Amino acid sequence: MTRARGRRRTAHALIFTAVDSRHMFVWLTFSQTHSSHNPTLTRNVALDAWHSGGLQAIDIEDPGHPTQAGWFSPTPLATVALEDPALSRGPNKVVMWSFPIVRDGLIYVVDIRNGLYVLDYNGSHADEVHELRFLEGNSNLGDAVRIDKSGRN
Repeated sequence: MTRARGRRRTAHALIFTAVDSRHMFVWLTFSQTHSSHNPTLTRNVALDAWHSGGLQAIDIEDPGHPTQAGWFSPTPLATVALEDPALSRGPNKVVMWSFPIVRDGLIYVVDIRNGLYVLDYNGSHADEVHELRFLEGNSNLGDAVRIDKSGRN
């Protein structure tokens, strides 16, 4: 997953921390139409599944000015055994759905149409991701508690 090159994307964001400080919710809209959901957060990076937009890495060090730090969208398979037209009716046939999981510094993300992808993030704050043993956005297991208590990764 590398820093986006070429096309410039404009991000508009509403970022806030819930009452329980272990959970931060990030809503971003880029100039393309994709739904953002299921973020996995370090202190300064949001790894966010964007359904038909792939996986976004968003630098949130300055919450008032989030920036795209990386992007991954797989090349869709030409055909699959079972196609769900309700989920993959778009032109690019990418269906990123799950919370990204970080295990031993690698990012695991599922495209429910095209398969499992294992990624090595090298954008801004890559050290935060590489130092993680286990983190996923749907629980406080693994490194989530350590990040919350220490105030750093």
